[in-house]
Amino acid sequence: MKNKLSAIILAAGESSRMGSPKALLTIGKITFLEKIFNNLQLCNFNEVLCVVGKDLEKIKIAHSKLFINYISNENYTDGQLSSIKKGLQSIKQDSEGIFLTLVDMPLITIETMRKLISVWTENPDKIIIPKYEEKGGHPVIFPRRFFDQLLNAPLDEGARTVVYGNPESVIRVEVSDPGVRKDFDYPEDLTELDI
Repeated sequence: MKNKLSAIILAAGESSRMGSPKALLTIGKITFLEKIFNNLQLCNFNEVLCVVGKDLEKIKIAHSKLFINYISNENYTDGQLSSIKKGLQSIKQDSEGIFLTLVDMPLITIETMRKLISVWTENPDKIIIPKYEEKGGHPVIFPRRFFDQLLNAPLDEGARTVVYGNPESVIRVEVSDPGVRKDFDYPEDLTELDI
């Protein structure tokens, strides 16, 4: 049975430090984007969207066998929140929240995703954030009641302004998954992928 969340993969960053679109980096024999997409598919989301910037065509060609709903963000240089806004404007009308995950964080486990979804199902009006070793991470779930705040948030402050502005509505979920904190920004970071 599908949950009522729209999963949004944020993949519109310029990847200037990495030198290659992060969606196309590989983990084992598959790309970061394919790994994340496959995991999301196993979590029964209402839909899965991927917001992409200047590398849209390159990413689409590399993933032609995957049924991914791509959203183009022409304003990708405006930062991550601009992609979140694009995603929000594209989700299904019956979605009750968004599940935001980043394309450069492919190590998040299916178990972690399912745990966050489970907590949200019990608390559908709360913002759900994973916590590993007392530090917050991703993915993050925002219920529909915060969509307007996200859409109206200043681009330079990002989605965190909505989190910090509603502390009573945030549930931080302890997980044993270091993947919620591990992103890949530089080529040397990839040496950690001993897969």
